[in-house]
Amino acid sequence: MSKDRFSHASDDYQRYRPRYSSSLFNEIAGLAGRHELAWDCGCGSGQASVALAQYFQRVLATDLSFAQVLEAPSHKGIHYAAARAEQPPLGAESVDLILVAQALHWFDFQSFFAEVERVLRHRGVFVAVTYNLLTVAPEIDALVHELYFDLLKGCWDAERRHVEEAYRNIPLPYEPIPGAGAGHSLQAQWSVDHLLGYLRTWSGVKQYQSRYAKDPVAFVEPALRAAWQDGERAVDWPLTALVRRKP
Repeated sequence: MSKDRFSHASDDYQRYRPRYSSSLFNEIAGLAGRHELAWDCGCGSGQASVALAQYFQRVLATDLSFAQVLEAPSHKGIHYAAARAEQPPLGAESVDLILVAQALHWFDFQSFFAEVERVLRHRGVFVAVTYNLLTVAPEIDALVHELYFDLLKGCWDAERRHVEEAYRNIPLPYEPIPGAGAGHSLQAQWSVDHLLGYLRTWSGVKQYQSRYAKDPVAFVEPALRAAWQDGERAVDWPLTALVRRKP
C-alpha cells in the first residue's frame, strides 16, 4: 500500500523540489506511438505533469496526497485526482505512456504493476525516474551526508533503499527499450535558502520532526550557510530513467 509522506507542508514541495529537464520528456514522448493520454502517477504537486501536457492531448495526474494535488498548477490538458497508484480511475488499455517520477518506491509493486498491465495500451511506454543525493561541492556534500546518514539515521522508511539502489532491485515489467532514458541530467542553480528548503522536504526530515519535534536541518544549517557563502551555486543529482515498452 502506498504511503503518504508529503501532505504536510505540501506547498514547500512545489516550491523547493527540482525540475526535470525538457530533454527527458521530449525523448519519452517520442517513444510513445500515440499521444492521447499520459498518466503521471505519484504526481506530487505536478512538476512532471505540466511537462507531459506539452506532448499529450490529456494527462491524468494522480497522487495519494490530496494536499499535494491542491498545490499543482492548473492546466487545461491536465486532470488532477487524489488516488492510490494501485487504484487509478482509468479504463483498460487507455493509456499511451505511464510516468512515475521519484515515487515508485512508495508503491505496492505487485498491485501497481497489475494496474500498469491493465491500463497501458499495447506498445505503450512505462517510465520510472529516480534521483539520489545531490552534489554541490565537497564541503557542502559532507554536510548533506551528515544530515542524511547520521542525523536522520533510523528516520528513513525502508523503501528509501530503492532510491539508493537507483531502482535496480524493483521488478519492473516488460523489457527495456535499448538506450532509452540514458544521458539525462537533473541540475539546478540554487541559493542556500533554496537548498535548505529542499532538504526540509525530505521524508526522513519529516519523520524526524514528527518523532522528536525538532528540525534536524537546523543542526547543519549554520555550517551550510558558512560553506555556501553568497549567491547561487550549481546543484546536481544522479538521475536514473528506466524505460520499458509493453509488448
